[in-house]
Formats: sequence, C-alpha cells, structure tokens
Amino acid sequence: MGRIITIDDHVDSIIDHRGPVLATKRVKRHTLDQILNVLERRVQGNPKLEFLARLPPYYFKGTDQLWQEDGKKDYDLAREMTNEIAQTIMRKKRWTFRQFVQKVSQNDFRDTKVGRWGATGSGMMSAVYGGSHIETVIDLVKHDRRYSSYRDIHQSDFNKAGGYSAEDRYEMMHRFVTSLRKEKGWSFVQVIQNIDKELMQNFKFSRFGATLTGMMDYYEDSPAFAFLDLVNNDKRYKQWNDLKVYDFQHVRNLWRRYKRPNVKLGREAIQQFWLKMNKERRWSRAEFVAEMSDKMFRTTPINRYGTTLSKMMSAKVHKGRYERAVRDWYRHAA
Repeated sequence: MGRIITIDDHVDSIIDHRGPVLATKRVKRHTLDQILNVLERRVQGNPKLEFLARLPPYYFKGTDQLWQEDGKKDYDLAREMTNEIAQTIMRKKRWTFRQFVQKVSQNDFRDTKVGRWGATGSGMMSAVYGGSHIETVIDLVKHDRRYSSYRDIHQSDFNKAGGYSAEDRYEMMHRFVTSLRKEKGWSFVQVIQNIDKELMQNFKFSRFGATLTGMMDYYEDSPAFAFLDLVNNDKRYKQWNDLKVYDFQHVRNLWRRYKRPNVKLGREAIQQFWLKMNKERRWSRAEFVAEMSDKMFRTTPINRYGTTLSKMMSAKVHKGRYERAVRDWYRHAA
C-alpha cells in the first residue's frame, strides 16, 4: 500500500517545481484550497518564492469541482480568470476594451492561454456560463469595479452574438430607438415615418458600435415586423400598440399579395380612417361614405402616424377608385 500524500507533500511539489505542479494528478477543490493556504504561509517572507502564493486555483490542472462544488458556482474565481483572459487578449492584439467587445470570439476565449503554465478558459466557460463567452464578459463587467464605466454593455454589443431571445430583441430595439431619437431629435412617430431597412441595419446605437444587422435576420430584414413585435409585446411601448403594418413607408408588396390586391388590409385601413373621422367629426358610417372625396381619401391622415391611403390607391386596390374602396368597406363593416 502506497504512502498517503499529505498537504505538505503537495506544497513541497509546488515549491520544488516553482509552479502549479501537485504531488498527485487529481485533487478536489477544497483540498487545493487547503494546499494554497499552507503554501502561502510557507513562502511568506521569502522574496524568491512569494510569487507562488499568488498562483490562482485555475492554474492547477486536474482539480475536480474547480468551478462548481455542491451545486454552487464560483463566480468570483471565474471573474478573476475572465479578467486575466481579457487582458491577455487585449495585450496580444493591441485592442482597447471597446475593440475587444466588438471583435472577441468564443475561440479567442477558449484557446487563449494565460500564465506561464497555459491555463485556458474552456472549462470555466462551460461550467459557469454554459459555454457563452458573451455571458462570461458581461458578468465580469457587471461585477468588477475595474469595468464599472462599461456597465451599459449588452449582448447586442458583441459582433459575434446570435440566437437572440425575445427579451434580448426588445432590449436591442429599445436601445436602438432611444439612441436614434436622441441623435436625430425625432419623436417616436417620426422614427416610424422615416425608418427603413438601411437605417435599421447600419445605425450604431451603442458606443461599442452595435447595430441590428444580426438580429434583423429574425424579422426577415423587415423594419415593420421588428417594430410591430416591439409595440405589441414590450410594456414600455404599449402606448403605440395601435401601430399597423401600413404605417410604414417601406414595406414590399404590402397592398398586393400574390399579384392580387390586398382588399382585407384595405378594409382595416379604411376602418381606422372612419374611426378617426367619427371621433373628430362624429361621422356615422353612412356619412363617411357620403362625404368622402377622392382628394380626402388620398391625402387625409388616417391616424396619428400621418398614414394616408395614397399608396393603397396607387397599388390599384379596387382599381384605384376610392368609391369602390369605401363601398366595399361599408358592406363588410361590423
């Protein structure tokens, strides 16, 4: 039967090798903590060995339950390693922290070696953050005072981000709208009136240079789909949930579907027009039909977004004739 390896044996091995080399191939985390405590006392006051007391646990290979013990994750240690990895990457690539956020990839985090003994962040990311380098960095920034000036960071600031949840999409849209309104001096209505695909994809709404390019794949590159999802599901925008697809200026094939006029959507838009006239002039449905003219039908805003029915007429819905459109609506009105 072999000799039992003691804590002192491990400490002797570390001192003899001048590095994170233990007397056995594997130890548990609580044992490693005991080893490091004894090591710190042993090297105290020895200038040539004091550096060994600063060896972090993640430098020691073969540590069982290093990042998670009894179901509890060691976020403090994970943040310590994350900072070392981030600083190493930025130093090697000569990046600022903003450039780091814009350009860092999962491979960078997984493969970058820190310290003289080649520790990597692969195990840490997997055990603590589900393999996400983005969540790894965000957690560091949110909790480490050295990064306190960057606490407005969000998943969308990372160019390698993807697979956005509904919550992520709404937060990205909110940041986009807020930043766009501030830069342009627009109201929310003016945002709707001026938004297009190019602006949605290219406008940088954070100091890290974030855009909506990746997220727009979810909405088939349609600003209308993105905004309608926002106003119908984010409580911050519930006051705008009367927004409709025809309130946007750049929607392809809106009034003609499969080369046929979108009569049903036309009825919906005319209904909104009548509700506005009913509120402003107290017109009944019959009066709305009787008082309507071609000019009024094409040029009068039907809602607070300034939408008119001119494009519907240009698309030849009801052959571009307002009388036919109004009569059709009247027949189908509830």
